Amino acid sequence: MKTEHRHELQTNELADKLGGVIQQVKPYANLIVGVAVILAGIVIVTQLWAARNNEKQERAWSSYFMAQESPGGAESLKEVASSFAGTAASEWALQAAADRHLREGYSQLFEDRGAAAEELKAAKETYEQLLNTTSRPTLKMRAQYGLAQTEESLGSLDNALNQYKAIADAWPDSVVGKAAQEQVTRLSDPRAKDFYSWFATQKPVKRDPNVGLFNNLNNLPADPDISAPGPGELFNSTGGDDTSAAPLDLGGAEIPASTDEGADSFDLDQLIGPSTKNESSLDVDSTAPDANSPIDTATDGEAGAGAEAGSDTRAESAAEQAVDAVEDVAEEAADNQ
Repeated sequence: MKTEHRHELQTNELADKLGGVIQQVKPYANLIVGVAVILAGIVIVTQLWAARNNEKQERAWSSYFMAQESPGGAESLKEVASSFAGTAASEWALQAAADRHLREGYSQLFEDRGAAAEELKAAKETYEQLLNTTSRPTLKMRAQYGLAQTEESLGSLDNALNQYKAIADAWPDSVVGKAAQEQVTRLSDPRAKDFYSWFATQKPVKRDPNVGLFNNLNNLPADPDISAPGPGELFNSTGGDDTSAAPLDLGGAEIPASTDEGADSFDLDQLIGPSTKNESSLDVDSTAPDANSPIDTATDGEAGAGAEAGSDTRAESAAEQAVDAVEDVAEEAADNQ
């Protein structure tokens, strides 16, 4: 009983405290609800702003990369910087635009000094704009180095030297800072000023864009004669009617120096040497044939005819080989011509 009574007393005490708090807060209920609504609104707006900002950043970077590939060059990058001001992509677009102006101006120094001056002036203005807007150390360092290069290209060596010194002092341990220190050493040499003084007096000739490899196509020589040689012209290098040719070495066989075009054949003895016709002999075994072997009924005359036929076959084979060799040599001579 005592335990239950203590529990009831504690519950009543807690209820009394809560009731007292409610009574104290009740006059401020509307204010509390309003503050809660405001906080919820701030959270929602913040989330919406973050989502839209992320979307803007994505569109800015997408436009930046598209402008890098655009034929518009520096102007396209400047449009990206203007359309997405305040984004990281906008600042990098300004850096890329200034770099392009600098490269184009530098290359034009050797062809068109007027165009070079315009490009270098645009590069200088873009670098200065970036230096005044960015808070990123990397971009500041790169923009200032580009500005120093632009001043040097314009012939303002004192301004360029001051920019290089400022970079070397601000970022001495960086790659760009060390490169700037090297430029300080170079421009401090009197020979550098002498060179730029000489270079400023030069008047480069503007290159004609129409002059090149294919500008005189109408003056090409006539097509060479690649027609096949006619009869009797294969070995005639002078183009006359002489069809004679030097004898070819065919391993002991000689080709006559000239042939009669009207003849249907020529003497094989002259081509491959005397014929061995009727000089072959056939050894005939005069012993009696074996009982189990077939009986040879050929007569002596038939055997002689067979030997003579074999000799003629060998002569014809040699003649065919000689003719093939002549044709191969003729084809090779035609290819060389």
